[in-house]
Amino acid sequence: MSYRAFADYYDRLTSNINYAGYAGRLSKLIKAYSSESLSIVELCCGTLSLGIELNKLGYRVSGVDLSEEMLQRAKQKTLERGIFMPVYRGDVRDFKLPCPADVAVCALDSLNHLEGFGEVMTAFRAIKRNIKPGGLFIFDMNTPYKHERILGDNSFIYRLPGLYCSWENEYDPRDCSVKITLDFFEDTGEKIIHNNESFKEYAYPKRLILRGLRASGFEVLGYFDGISGRLPVPRSERILYLARSI
Repeated sequence: MSYRAFADYYDRLTSNINYAGYAGRLSKLIKAYSSESLSIVELCCGTLSLGIELNKLGYRVSGVDLSEEMLQRAKQKTLERGIFMPVYRGDVRDFKLPCPADVAVCALDSLNHLEGFGEVMTAFRAIKRNIKPGGLFIFDMNTPYKHERILGDNSFIYRLPGLYCSWENEYDPRDCSVKITLDFFEDTGEKIIHNNESFKEYAYPKRLILRGLRASGFEVLGYFDGISGRLPVPRSERILYLARSI
């Protein structure tokens, strides 16, 4: 997915997400499981909305994303706030930081975008190479339940000031994937601009994620129903995983 069009509308479409709450949950986990966690790399960082909240909590945050358009918006946001947060263009499956981080985070089902579990494993190994020994890796992924029962073949409509978004899903039970097609209609006041994005997300059972982490050199420290402290249940839509590099 290029995100060329999506980057223009991403912050508006995700304005309902509680990034401060998410950052607070991550900080609580980091403090509970690490005594030297000052540097955080946010992978698939988008426009750095989560990273900015982590920065407010006192962490040194950098970002990695494959989309140049997303990174440009991230740079603009940090510049407007007068904070320095370096960003790097890179693929989560194959990237190299200038120096290893204490913690890697990857939020909002970004790893679900990887095509096939082999690519997820490749990402796990790349992430391990870019965090310090004993460093933490915290990420979330959509569950098979969410793909089948919530996203499914459903459609959604978003109406925001000056922006209309149509979201169409196609669910494939063979690989628990959902093809998502987004149509954006932006009213500039002079004309209507139409843009389109289409991509797939893949979901995997928790047992496979845990096995992949262990095979990639991580110790699994916990997993939760989203950013809550509760254990996942059969109807959990997103699972937050916590692991340590060994």
